[in-house]
Amino acid sequence: MALKRRVNKSHAHLFAWGLSILSLFSGALVSEAATYYVAPNGNDSVLCVNASNISTPKRTINSALDCPMPGDTLFIRAGTYAEAINSNQHTIPTGTSWSAPVTISGYPGETVTLNPSACEILNLPASYLQYIIFKDLVLDGINLVRNTGVGCYGISTQPSTHHLRFQNLEVKNSPWNGIIVAGSFHEFINLKVHDNGAWSMSTGYGPGNNGAYLTTDNSIVDGGEYYNNQCFGVRFMDSSAAQSSDNNVVRNTRIYGNGRGVAFSGTATCGSGGGGIVLGDANNAAYNNLIYSNYWGFQTTGSGTRPVSGALVYNNTFYANLYGINVSSESINAQVRNNILFQNGFGIANTGSGTFFSNNLCPAAALGCSLIGDPKFANAAGFDLRIQAGSPAIDAGTPLSLVGNDFARAARPQGPNYDIGAYEANGTTDTTAPVPPRNIQVIN
Repeated sequence: MALKRRVNKSHAHLFAWGLSILSLFSGALVSEAATYYVAPNGNDSVLCVNASNISTPKRTINSALDCPMPGDTLFIRAGTYAEAINSNQHTIPTGTSWSAPVTISGYPGETVTLNPSACEILNLPASYLQYIIFKDLVLDGINLVRNTGVGCYGISTQPSTHHLRFQNLEVKNSPWNGIIVAGSFHEFINLKVHDNGAWSMSTGYGPGNNGAYLTTDNSIVDGGEYYNNQCFGVRFMDSSAAQSSDNNVVRNTRIYGNGRGVAFSGTATCGSGGGGIVLGDANNAAYNNLIYSNYWGFQTTGSGTRPVSGALVYNNTFYANLYGINVSSESINAQVRNNILFQNGFGIANTGSGTFFSNNLCPAAALGCSLIGDPKFANAAGFDLRIQAGSPAIDAGTPLSLVGNDFARAARPQGPNYDIGAYEANGTTDTTAPVPPRNIQVIN
């Protein structure tokens, strides 16, 4: 006769109750993010559990880096920290996804400056680095190493890194490039990148340096300002013919005062001339950018035997650059569409093959310009490049699915058709004129 196992119902209920309590407890551990604090008056001897209280912070950033787990935030209180964050010297905590990143941030409403005597401020070469947000920090390279034998930068990463977000940072005074980043799926959101490359320029060492030199794949630059850098404001291109910088986007930026004879009160030198944006490699795009008072406004540039293919230049406004747009001989199948070019020393140059031009507005008949006239900027002298009523740019563009919003994030179109340039005339919410930039001369 088969034996039946008897279950004590009271024990079964207790077991079920225990599982439910354990489940609730485990869920709380997984879902609850922690916050940690650093402050100049802190104490590195406190434990991480104490540093989660704003009144008992740690004193140094590197000591506090031992605390965060995925989903956690490390807040840095106001002050100047003579510290670098360097994955060669300290393990940096990482996230697991954009739903559970590690965030390293200045405390809201406070100014936090990293100003080390080192070679980089954020040096992130380690292959394990992923899903980290660096935000609300000033990275001042004024004390970085000046040495002809090695390049030193505000931010540096290697190709193995991925999914790093740099947000609301100011990157300035690097002796070389402000930012030199490799890897993939990185984000550069609302950065202010300026006054980088002066030391290299003054010593004559090296070919020149940029605000952001990005040798990444599938990355995005969105918003921000890039100005007064020795060569280019933003450069997506890998100098090695064996590497690539593909499928990147730069959009909604204000890029001005970069390049030879323009930056650093007109004293900047740069072998390539420098300027606003350069795109190399494959399938990179630039749209909704305000690009003014640079040496070059935009260039495509190849490296070695690898051509520049599929560059997209959409709905940008080019004003008062020495040269507007240059599509180089290495370029294949670039598209230049819906751009305003006004009062540039030279408009559009094209030696590429398969370049397609459409709906570009220029002041006079020229290569690549199908519309002629004054765009009627709100205040060109003050670099307020919104277009006003009566502008020939209004409703004169062609629909481009990539460019669903304008520079001020207003939906396109506001009328029956897309407007030309970075702004839609009737939908912009960008009603405040920009702060006048420094060291700028209108190039006639």
